[in-house]
Amino acid sequence: MNTTPAEYTINVQNHSGHAQTYFLYPAAPLINPQPSNGIHRCVQIAAPKVPSPKGSVMFSLNMRPYAIIGTASKSLGPGVKVDVKDSKRMRIATMSAIGDAVETSREANVWRAGFGKVESRCETLGSFSIAAEQQESDSSEETTFIGLGAPHPDYRNEVVPVACFSPQPGTNTVITPLAQYYIGFGEQKIGQIFDPSTVENPLEVDFMSRADTRAWVVHNEDGEWEVHYS
Repeated sequence: MNTTPAEYTINVQNHSGHAQTYFLYPAAPLINPQPSNGIHRCVQIAAPKVPSPKGSVMFSLNMRPYAIIGTASKSLGPGVKVDVKDSKRMRIATMSAIGDAVETSREANVWRAGFGKVESRCETLGSFSIAAEQQESDSSEETTFIGLGAPHPDYRNEVVPVACFSPQPGTNTVITPLAQYYIGFGEQKIGQIFDPSTVENPLEVDFMSRADTRAWVVHNEDGEWEVHYS
């Protein structure tokens, strides 16, 4: 496993014969312990429409992850918009350095959707951790989530959710991001949960077992993909 935070680029050339709207989402991170209600996925980048046959789009990715916490107006599931309320940029644990850990926070003994101080306490290789405090009973109709975020592709001061799940109070959750991405085409919204199983013929771009940091992708007229690394 490649545990060194890195910058990756994926260049997609559209030779499909039709204008396409490409989007990118990462593989689900490894979560320990597994969330009881599953991991909910969001698109990381949604590109403008790309013409064919000479159009292309470049996805720029940074593997320095964010811990996120936020709320949704209803239970987590496909089509639900999730709002990040707080985020912390995290260092993952490597062979030579301990990774970051953060806890959900309270204000005047009232639980809120926020984080406390980041500390170097995660020893699981390639990972960071989020500890969820015991939560007081809450009459709010909002659903709280924690998870993994990434820099917003258009607004540098914002963070987008890419994987979110319900916190387990009193539990320290270890999150291991993977340098593995998928590209699809069609209309998707950043920050909205979607079901990856509904994506037609997505392409996997896998940097996990190689030192390469660039991928060159061609979307062909027959709908199939080609990918080369450098």
